Amino acid sequence: MIRKALVEDAYDIEEIRIKTWRTTYKGIISDLVLDELEVNKHLRVDNLRENLKKDKFLVYLNREKPVGFIGYGTSRENDKYGEIFAIYILEDYQSYGYGKALIHKALLDMPHEKLWIWSLKENPSLDIYRHLGGKIIEDKVIKLKGQALEEVKLEYDKKALFTRTALTL
Repeated sequence: MIRKALVEDAYDIEEIRIKTWRTTYKGIISDLVLDELEVNKHLRVDNLRENLKKDKFLVYLNREKPVGFIGYGTSRENDKYGEIFAIYILEDYQSYGYGKALIHKALLDMPHEKLWIWSLKENPSLDIYRHLGGKIIEDKVIKLKGQALEEVKLEYDKKALFTRTALTL
């Protein structure tokens, strides 16, 4: 089941982010960064509680417990575009279509005709993002604790993405 994230979900959402980073980015992002994810976790949870009051988040529930989430809205770069800022599914719940279901539900709430997703180039999910019709239109190098990482921006046509995510539910 998918529902709007509540302020009370902040801790679970941060736990999902941390666990997913550790499983998805092991060997991609330095162990130093992954090991430090717990540091200041309470501050990130507090910030997330504030963000949940104004930003758009959905959670995927399995047996009433959040196992994935998506954060989305108007792009931070260009307000004519939508953007999926974050999408994370716990490793044990991946490959069941939960991510596609979250994307599909978020699209119902996005008025934009086009949208973007930024992803690390080494992200194992990049193939899925491309399979859903994303076209890489930009790349850049970011620094994370001194480590250079390449990010790519994928652009989607909302109607095409909506159709591709609906067909997999």
